[in-house]
Amino acid sequence: MQYGINGVHITVVSKYDGIDTAVFSDLIGESFEFEYDNTIYTNGRAYWLDCYCRRWDIIRSNFGLSTRKLHLTLGNIKWHSIK
Repeated sequence: MQYGINGVHITVVSKYDGIDTAVFSDLIGESFEFEYDNTIYTNGRAYWLDCYCRRWDIIRSNFGLSTRKLHLTLGNIKWHSIK
């Protein structure tokens, strides 16, 4: 397994939410407490943990976004052909 292009991270807002993520720029550098499940999930390529953050639920709803199950991306596997 290797780190993904964005490193280990929690996806809070994605391109599918239809909002310019620049509106969150004032939150850069802030710390947030979150809880996580200890079950590692995979789709065969990426690995993640489910996580929960009440503060992000509130922030998302303030921007008219639904609350969502968050996930902590751990890394991924790149497929290479064996020569």
